[in-house]
Amino acid sequence: MTTRTLRMGAAGCLAAAALALAPSPSQASVLLAGWNPGTTSSMSFPDAADAVYTALVSSASQTPVLLTANSDGRNVWGHANGSSTLDAGTAPYLSYTVQFQSGKTVELQKFFVGGYAQLDAQTTAILRSSQDGFTADLDTLSNSSSYTNNVADLSALSPVSGTIEFRIYFFNASAIYAANPQYANMFMVNSNSGRGGDPYDSLQGSSNIGLIGFETTAIPEPGTWTLLGLGVLALVALRQADQRKR
Repeated sequence: MTTRTLRMGAAGCLAAAALALAPSPSQASVLLAGWNPGTTSSMSFPDAADAVYTALVSSASQTPVLLTANSDGRNVWGHANGSSTLDAGTAPYLSYTVQFQSGKTVELQKFFVGGYAQLDAQTTAILRSSQDGFTADLDTLSNSSSYTNNVADLSALSPVSGTIEFRIYFFNASAIYAANPQYANMFMVNSNSGRGGDPYDSLQGSSNIGLIGFETTAIPEPGTWTLLGLGVLALVALRQADQRKR
């Protein structure tokens, strides 16, 4: 094998490996998973997402924990957590779990809750994620008796591969709703009518709850490391050939 052939082989292997390892351009933002839940009392759980971007997401589900379903034809939940502070170990919550396709790494941008309304105006709702063990607040849902759009900025989270879970915790219930006691300590996610002004609105579609993001650099395939190894071996052989000439 000539020195010229070794040089060309080494250069080719290293160039191919460099291209494979180089960061790929960020893809456009997409709705990774979205839910448009109906009457809570007739739903079964875990509730699979109504919209899933299958190129990046393998599964997504919603699960209520320590929440009471309601049968009035809307997506209404009740809770009885009157604590004035959040104890993530005991508080009721809605869970949203998203599992990404093998080998995919995703940059998360937004978690939205469209058409959110609290029938108990005192209730506090806080969004957290499994990335830090549900310790940091990502967003506090706006406290309103009319449908509002809440959009949490997830840019502080690290890129995700595998599975991530988001939880909306509920606490600080007043147990008082004089207009209709049936709705004491209840909240709903029923409509997107209140959304507007957010640059990601167009991605929500008919989903009332969802996660938005894009794919980042893919995990290198085993073949990439093989190419890199061949390039290094070729460089070693080239160096030995040069030394023999001296």
